[in-house]
Amino acid sequence: MKSIFQCLGVVIFALSGAIVWAKPCEIPIQTMNVAGLKVGQSISAFQKLHPTAKPVVLGGNNYQLEFADGTDDQIKKTGVSWVQHIRYDPDTKMITSFSLSFLDGPIASYATDLELFKSRILKKFKVAQKGWVQEKNKYTYQCDDYRIEIHQDYGAEHTAIGPTVMVLSQKSDMF
Repeated sequence: MKSIFQCLGVVIFALSGAIVWAKPCEIPIQTMNVAGLKVGQSISAFQKLHPTAKPVVLGGNNYQLEFADGTDDQIKKTGVSWVQHIRYDPDTKMITSFSLSFLDGPIASYATDLELFKSRILKKFKVAQKGWVQEKNKYTYQCDDYRIEIHQDYGAEHTAIGPTVMVLSQKSDMF
């Protein structure tokens, strides 16, 4: 009998810990967007707005939408220099992650301070305003449904990607 109560206590403790660590999203996944892109958006809805985006399979389970010129005029107007990737789930046909470069556009360059780049992204797009955590050369916001990373490596890191925003849904294999 004593062991049953101990097991029950452990289960209750574990569940309460999971509840405490859960973090609801400040901006719901359905309305959060960066440059008009949304995780959870259907690729058909995206392609209606961006007809030059074409599906490609880059091997394995890597299904993406790509632009022949790196982006289109509509996305470029938001300050994006090029789309690094837009991944989607092949079964649901929903966007699971995307990465956008802002290098040498109106929002940022290699020389733009990380704080300034972050403040411009938060001001321009519908993303969370609180709860960002800084780690070295990036800010991260993570909630139950998605994670947003704002990177700035000033062109000095191994990848030298410059000012970049990456958004990952919980359904992304990179989440």
